[in-house]
Amino acid sequence: MPYFLPSEPQEDDGRFDALLVLGDQSFRTLCEMMPLGIYQTDTEGRCLYTNAQWQEIYGLSLAESLGDNWASTLHPDDREAVFAAWHLSVQKSQPFDMAFRLLRSDGQIRYVHSQARAVRDAGGDIRAYVGTVQDVTQQHVQTDKLRASEAFLDRTGRIAGVGAWQVDLVSGDIFWSDQTCRIHGMPVGHRPTLEEALAFYPPQGRATIEAAVNRGIDRAEPWDLELPFVSAQGRRMWVRAFGEVECEGGRPVRLVGAFLDVTEQRARQEALQNEQALRQQIQAQVDQTSSLLRERTEMLDVLAHEVRQPMHNASAVLQSMEGVLRAHQDQVAIGRLEKAQAMFAQVLSSIDNTLAAASLLGSGTISHVDDTDIEAFLALTLADIPMPLRKRVQIERETTIRTVPMNMGLMRLALRNLLFNSLASGPDDTPVTVRLTDCDTPPAFLIDVQDQGPGFVDAQLLSRLFQRGVRGQAPGTTGHGLGLYIVRRVMELHGGYAELHHNQPGQTCMRLALLQSTQD
Repeated sequence: MPYFLPSEPQEDDGRFDALLVLGDQSFRTLCEMMPLGIYQTDTEGRCLYTNAQWQEIYGLSLAESLGDNWASTLHPDDREAVFAAWHLSVQKSQPFDMAFRLLRSDGQIRYVHSQARAVRDAGGDIRAYVGTVQDVTQQHVQTDKLRASEAFLDRTGRIAGVGAWQVDLVSGDIFWSDQTCRIHGMPVGHRPTLEEALAFYPPQGRATIEAAVNRGIDRAEPWDLELPFVSAQGRRMWVRAFGEVECEGGRPVRLVGAFLDVTEQRARQEALQNEQALRQQIQAQVDQTSSLLRERTEMLDVLAHEVRQPMHNASAVLQSMEGVLRAHQDQVAIGRLEKAQAMFAQVLSSIDNTLAAASLLGSGTISHVDDTDIEAFLALTLADIPMPLRKRVQIERETTIRTVPMNMGLMRLALRNLLFNSLASGPDDTPVTVRLTDCDTPPAFLIDVQDQGPGFVDAQLLSRLFQRGVRGQAPGTTGHGLGLYIVRRVMELHGGYAELHHNQPGQTCMRLALLQSTQD
């Protein structure tokens, strides 16, 4: 079988055969010198010849390469496609040109590119195929690495939201990475013109970026700018554009940089700035309010000292006068004095309630709580009540508790308010009972104040009884409706509660509950 056949048919068959014989040695010598793999097959694809380079690529010896054995080196995943492409080339008398993989006997996988053309005889019939094979494994590996690197950079850019761009200053060509295209709202792979790229910026932003680019080209100054931006879909955004100039031979040849959508970051930054400004405004208002509260506290302290003290002094004088008048048994004068004492008590109670509501209770805290003797607490509270009214108060003790943690000043005010309400509710000749008890569930010290009046709390007042401004319906009830409101706030500050325990004629009872610690 000849190994080299001329591609042009010859007119004289004898001359053609002579050229075949003469061409055999020339074909072999040329093939062994070639850096490519050379092979010759018959029309069925059986190898008739392979050079040393072909044998090295396939990992076969000359003897192993002849016939159909070469097909055993085809990668299983590519074998069917190679056979189909070969048969199609033979059927249509077309050149064979295909890249595929080999799986050599030593386990190596090689990527090859094979090309073959038909060799015809003088009559134009195909006598054989001669072809080349090139090992492109290294190029394929490099291509895979490049693709993997590009895919990695694209994924990184997509995750980080950072795009890349490049402008060739010589050709004027502009390159955008996939992420840069996405930020602009353009299809991946889009290649814009310079005018198109600048058109995404509003006029002010466009002037800024153009000036930065010109300075970069003229002075090699890099830039880092945040600019307003409008995407291809009309979305208003903010972008951060980085850029610098690359030079070759001292001449600027290209601009390179990065591109980042900072719309959300800028929105968060603006929101943070607005929040900080609001906080500063609120802090200024708090400082102003604190200053006003301090001034109010000072005014209340002045009021407490300048008004209450003289009133208490006057009350003490009246009590002294009462003793003198009783010694002289001047009942008319004593009656008038008792009325004056009741009026003083009412005024003092109103002043105390007003000051408590404005100062002590407004703070929301208790300055101090002491372990207080119950008997002393009751004695001081009763001393605040004028003698004629005080005589109607009866104490019933049904507990062995001797001391209770409390703020005596506030609790004294709360109990006094309840006593005044009950004394005003019942007839002048009926008693008001202060009953001291305790309970276990939950542990609490209880103070009940019960009168025998007709009952002053109707259904319309029940839900609002302890609110500020609500007054009872007893005859002669006056004031600003602070009494029961202060009672409730005092008990809340102590962690306890105040309630209407009974509400019926002859048995209206208000309860104060001081909850006790389980460790006591």
